Amino acid sequence: MRMKRLLILQVFGVLMAAMAHGATNFDLAAKATNELAVDLQRQLAKGNDNLCISPYSIESALAMTFAGADGETRTEMARVLHFSNDASVP
Repeated sequence: MRMKRLLILQVFGVLMAAMAHGATNFDLAAKATNELAVDLQRQLAKGNDNLCISPYSIESALAMTFAGADGETRTEMARVLHFSNDASVP
């Protein structure tokens, strides 16, 4: 029972810390992921076939690549990933 309480307190603490960080960046990230998901759905869904993809996983992998990109590649990746302002992305 004590471990359960400790786990609940830890989860609560993490949630409070995330809320204190501010929702602006999270909102922008969610919007970019949703826009990428719609783009992927349009490109990949053909006919009546079932499609199961994880836009979050795809965007996470591409965002890591984006972090190392420079110049025109970085600009194009920002456009595809729907990053609104390249200057605000590290």
